[in-house]
Amino acid sequence: MTATPKPAVDEPPASAQRLRSPLYVVFLVSYTVVHIKFELDFWTTDHLQFFAKYALAETAEEAFFVAKKVYYTKATWMIALVWLQAAGLRFREALSYSFLLYALELVLLFPVRIYTALNVLLAAGFALESLARRRRRRHADYSTRQVR
Repeated sequence: MTATPKPAVDEPPASAQRLRSPLYVVFLVSYTVVHIKFELDFWTTDHLQFFAKYALAETAEEAFFVAKKVYYTKATWMIALVWLQAAGLRFREALSYSFLLYALELVLLFPVRIYTALNVLLAAGFALESLARRRRRRHADYSTRQVR
């Protein structure tokens, strides 16, 4: 019987690490609540104001223009997420950086409203947290190699 090697750096099990990131948990909860509300609003509200969290529209044409920009931001977010993962980033890292892209696009394409500001704050924090985790991982990997 062979013994399982102990990791060089004491880490909690993978299941405990998944939700150890506070901003990831905030992202998950926020994303879920926002998109459940999105679906409810889609089926129950005036469609001219459906995208009011992004920008107000007074005509159907303005609402359509806002919807096109919203679609663009969501599409580029998902394309960036897929390509960052294809480049080898872990899912959570890819999510944080692609979400930051989405938040920056909101600032560039829409008037700054509470929704945009909260997205920028969460995205910046989430991306910084991901950078810090990556740096700690690299430092731990380097330390482990030095011990061997």
